Amino acid sequence: MLAQLAAAAVLMLLVGAGCLALQRLKSGRPRRADGQGRITGRCGESVAIGLTFSAERVVDAAARSDGCAYSCTCALAAARLAKGRSATEILDISAAAIERAAGGVPADHRHCAALAAAALRAAVDDYMQRRQGTAAHRWDPHP
Repeated sequence: MLAQLAAAAVLMLLVGAGCLALQRLKSGRPRRADGQGRITGRCGESVAIGLTFSAERVVDAAARSDGCAYSCTCALAAARLAKGRSATEILDISAAAIERAAGGVPADHRHCAALAAAALRAAVDDYMQRRQGTAAHRWDPHP
C-alpha cells in the first residue's frame, strides 16, 4: 500500500510539472498587450491574461497562472476563447463556458474557471481604458 501511495504522489507531481511545462509552451507571449488582467483568488492562485487587439478583435492572447493544473487549464482555455472576439463579446464569456472549453473541471476547482473569467474581464477593462490614446504596453509574463 505504501508503494501505491508513493506512485500516486509521483504521478501527481508529474502531472503538475507537465501542466506547467505545457502552459509555458502553449501560452506564448504577445509582443505587446493592449489589455492585461491579473486576478488573485482567495485560494492564493493568480491568473494573468494579456490581449492584443487589431481592428477591434483579439488577434493574440496569452495566459499565465501560478496555480494548480486546473487553474492553468482554465487560463489557457479563457485565452483561447478570447481570440477572434471583440471586447464586448469577451465580456460574455462565462466561467461555465471556460469550464466547457477546458474539458470539464471538478466541483472543488470551479473557482479556477471563475478566476480566469475575472482575469479576462480585467484585461478588457484595461484595454478599454488604454485605447483612449495610450500606447500598448509589454506583456508581463509573471502572474
